[in-house]
Amino acid sequence: MEFESPYDFLAPEKAPKVIDLTLEELDTILEVDVVNTVPPPLNQP
Repeated sequence: MEFESPYDFLAPEKAPKVIDLTLEELDTILEVDVVNTVPPPLNQP
């Protein structure tokens, strides 16, 4: 048996919701990480 995505066999209807929440969380985390880890060019000598 072949599944289009890893979530199909769990719950096809819930898959999109899980992906959306994950993407939103990743975007927020990435934005915070970039701001916290990458200093502004003005601060660099």
